[in-house]
Amino acid sequence: MARIQEADPSAAPPEIQKIFQEQTETFGEVLNSNLISSHRPSILLANQAFGQAIEESGLLPVGLRMLLNVRVAQINGCPF
Repeated sequence: MARIQEADPSAAPPEIQKIFQEQTETFGEVLNSNLISSHRPSILLANQAFGQAIEESGLLPVGLRMLLNVRVAQINGCPF
């Protein structure tokens, strides 16, 4: 059981619900880390902006970025 309760997606502000909708379309569900960080929308929005900046920088090829995500999930014992 998680130590921090996940936020209720239906109670999230509209800008956060938009992020949840995009993740559901991409991954089939909202990522747990975002359900947790959405307790503080400013933190979730900052994390999203950080990820977007990395993506737009072009410093990491898309394929490598996805491999890194899978590897980190494996290290943490999480399915991806």
